[in-house]
Amino acid sequence: MNLADIKEMISQLVKNRDLGETRWHVLKTVDGKTYALVMAWQDGFEKAENPNEYQYDTYRICGKVAYNDSSMKEYDMDWLMPYDEETGEVNDTECSLEGYEDISSAIAYWDKCWDEIKETL
Repeated sequence: MNLADIKEMISQLVKNRDLGETRWHVLKTVDGKTYALVMAWQDGFEKAENPNEYQYDTYRICGKVAYNDSSMKEYDMDWLMPYDEETGEVNDTECSLEGYEDISSAIAYWDKCWDEIKETL
């Protein structure tokens, strides 16, 4: 993953604060599936007591490593998460930036997730 590109993507989400906006950074396309780091403002959190740039009211900037294929027609946060077809176990990589000390730590987490997913492709 390109750290500068990911930081810019996050910066744009913060700057625009469009709660319906989704951004993605394409990682690789394999067998008709486009894998990407997908980021958006997600609702459903408790109201932020001490909000920062990654929090707004009940929204947080969240991201996940996921894929989109020809069956997907929407490009919001609802990209598919990889799963093991034999066990049915989903590789859930979604998390909020609020759980990390800095952006680089969150990106390192998603980069590790992507490395694990690539091994299964």
